[in-house]
Amino acid sequence: MKKKLITGIAIAAALAAIGGGIFYKNTRFELEINSQEIVRDEFLYVMNQQVYPVTQELTQKNNVSVNSDFWTKEINGEIPYEKLADDTIEQLKYNRTVYEIAKEQGLVDEIDYAHMLERMEAENKDRAKRIANGEAVYGLSEFTTELYMEYEMDSFQKKYCENLQNEGMSIADEERQTYYEENKDALFVKDDDITLDYVKIDSMAEGLAETQMSTLKNILTDIYKQIDADHSLKALIEGNDALAPYFAHEEILSSEMSAKSRAIGDVIAHGYELGIGESTPVIDEEGVLYLIQCTAKKEYDYIPMEDVKDNIDKELRERHYNEIIEKRAAQSDLHCSIEKIYSFVKKHITKR
Repeated sequence: MKKKLITGIAIAAALAAIGGGIFYKNTRFELEINSQEIVRDEFLYVMNQQVYPVTQELTQKNNVSVNSDFWTKEINGEIPYEKLADDTIEQLKYNRTVYEIAKEQGLVDEIDYAHMLERMEAENKDRAKRIANGEAVYGLSEFTTELYMEYEMDSFQKKYCENLQNEGMSIADEERQTYYEENKDALFVKDDDITLDYVKIDSMAEGLAETQMSTLKNILTDIYKQIDADHSLKALIEGNDALAPYFAHEEILSSEMSAKSRAIGDVIAHGYELGIGESTPVIDEEGVLYLIQCTAKKEYDYIPMEDVKDNIDKELRERHYNEIIEKRAAQSDLHCSIEKIYSFVKKHITKR
């Protein structure tokens, strides 16, 4: 699976954990990947990204907390600052491989960190100019370093995968069919058409007191007991002044399920498995009362494979691309003194 850049809260946590003032001028760092130097800024930038996931992995796996000696104290055979260094190097190898392949594809001329920052600065200036001129700018108005690198790496992946002549981009029928069969229960089940009649009473939204809700629940329970083949929920509610304001009727087509779930997801969750004519009992859930009956239903099987062929091919091409990157990254030619790297990481991660 493609390693993703950590952004947002994770980056903030990483920077807080490391402390301020750790970025220096790009000076020789004595680390090379495939004979190309990794400068100190680049190493520190990627190291910052790894602080949060390394911290999460070690604390959750070993049930420990982060304290003053967290990074230097051995945890179940691992020294955290050494793991941080190792994970940083692995991510650097991955990043460098992405850029090397992009250069081979003619997508970028220079792949070092400094030129990436120059491209980001040029992109930000161009976006600022277009905004000032009243032109449309799609996406962010300005990139941060982490977001620009993610944007650039994602664009490399997209362009590589669009060229079906590239390695791994031709999808065999057998592989596509295997993916479909393995994932159809999770990804390719077509939602049923369903019609639900229901009463929903939200005490908070309606401003109802506990005694009022108790009374309404008793009335609903009586209604529930009367529901049968000859007495639908709708018919029983129509003559009930207390419950009629809370009654609703929803006809939900398969194609509308996603949109409808955003509006009445709780009702659908409670009523989706009902058969025609069946109803739930009275449900009292966190101050909300429900009584739901299914009045119509059209059941569907799986979405035909031909209808999702393009989606499957896209997923498989991205998977192949990531496998190519990971395999090549694992074969990277690394030149460094790991002890010097460990010492460098220890110094900066324990600095407060």
